[in-house]
Amino acid sequence: MGQNTRKRHPDVDTGWAWASLLSAFMVQVIMIGLILSMGVFYSDILTQFNKGPVLTGWVIAVNGAMNTLVGPIGSTLSNRYGFTLVIFLGSLISFSGFFITYFANDFWLVFFCFGFLTGIGSGLGMAASFGVVAVYFDRHQRLASSVLTLGIGLGLLIFPVLNRILIEHYTWRGASLVLSAISLHSIAFSCVFVHQPRLKTSKSLADNADFSLFRKISFYIIVLHFFLLAGYSLFIQLAVRYASQNVGITAHQAVLALSSHGFFNICGRLMAIAFTSTRMAAPLGVRFWAFHVATLATAAGIIMYAWSSTLMAVLAWSGAVGFFVGVRWSFLPGIQMEILSPRRFATSFSYGLCAMGIATLIFPPLGEWIAVVASTPEAPFYLGGVCVALAGGAMILLQGVFKPKSPDNKAMDHMESVEEKMLRTGSVLL
Repeated sequence: MGQNTRKRHPDVDTGWAWASLLSAFMVQVIMIGLILSMGVFYSDILTQFNKGPVLTGWVIAVNGAMNTLVGPIGSTLSNRYGFTLVIFLGSLISFSGFFITYFANDFWLVFFCFGFLTGIGSGLGMAASFGVVAVYFDRHQRLASSVLTLGIGLGLLIFPVLNRILIEHYTWRGASLVLSAISLHSIAFSCVFVHQPRLKTSKSLADNADFSLFRKISFYIIVLHFFLLAGYSLFIQLAVRYASQNVGITAHQAVLALSSHGFFNICGRLMAIAFTSTRMAAPLGVRFWAFHVATLATAAGIIMYAWSSTLMAVLAWSGAVGFFVGVRWSFLPGIQMEILSPRRFATSFSYGLCAMGIATLIFPPLGEWIAVVASTPEAPFYLGGVCVALAGGAMILLQGVFKPKSPDNKAMDHMESVEEKMLRTGSVLL
């Protein structure tokens, strides 16, 4: 029904649709770049307020968690009020957080503005920009969604270095002021969506909640997987500080860890896209094991990063983590849709992201606390690697208990409709 509505709209699959994709891509670059590069500010905030590594780490953790938790809300608002309005609102909230931080002299005000506000604003904008593909594309939807997710890697490639340069020239407060202006650029890109095609959506919360999922063991395993996967946030938040304080390289060199991570994340996603387009990747078992290998390799890379002793080692292990994270996130939607059915995919993915957001509030401060108590700066990476490995173990267990109800090639035929639902929920594949 929604598909026929899109076909009748003159902007679907036209030049305007590709212009909309470019605008959504740039919103992704800005929003994800702002969120995933926040760890660059860690040392400066720690030095400024002297609140200790646990509370300081929580500022960055709250930022990442809110970005994930507001995704479903942003998607719902986008479907009801349009992409332009939601991205405008998200950009304004993000701008407010960065702007007020410049004047804040109290740690808890920085905690609220730099943590909560910027996270909420970026989360709303990212969710809305992901929904663009679902309404502007029909025949080229899968290609468009693949292109859009590459913005995640590009944002990670650019913003860590940019933030470090801004901090060195204008202090961390000045950098926050500049980022407030950069966040407003998303408003200009959102103006392209003024002629947004409309999709039919569920009228009630109960229609979207799908409480029947809670009767499935496979659903609980998937939610556990998402929760444990938040161990990856330890790497994102602490990689730069660890490299500058424990590897013996400069702060400017340390931010290259995240840039390397972003570059190889793009490479991993491109490779996964190419692989899934072949007949070899059609059987679910093949994709399952490719996913397992990528997840366990991610865990190993996070742990080995803590053993880096040179700049080249930092870049190599960070790049390896980025590559395998990109691969595993590219495989996950297809696997999950075959287990819980296309109809339930969007809702189950939203539940998983909420679980991941909650865990993101827990793991980084916990890792910092363990590091302080044990006097071991490598502890957060060990914790993160173990959590990601356990997340991989949960999916291996899922493969063991899951019994396919239909041939793999039949499930593959549903891929496009499922991707539409995923994008409509604002699911962000980090």
